[in-house]
Amino acid sequence: MDKEEVSEDVLTLPAPVSSTILSDTTNTENSTTASLEDLGPVILNSDGTMSRIPNWKDLTDIEKDKTFRLITKRNAKRKQELEQLQE
Repeated sequence: MDKEEVSEDVLTLPAPVSSTILSDTTNTENSTTASLEDLGPVILNSDGTMSRIPNWKDLTDIEKDKTFRLITKRNAKRKQELEQLQE
């Protein structure tokens, strides 16, 4: 194969996704990004692992608000407990 026959197509990585793009779901010709808010809050389990609520998308807005507040308080408490155990 001659050097002239070698294709000079350069493969590049897509541009980094900024946090402003993650707030909305968008479809473009080259890629699809989804809102991370649709996944729901991260739950800090008592053993330090993390999970999410599987049916988050099915909850009503009122249920999501209440659940988010509860998880935020519980995560803070569990984080403090885990930090104390680590010391």
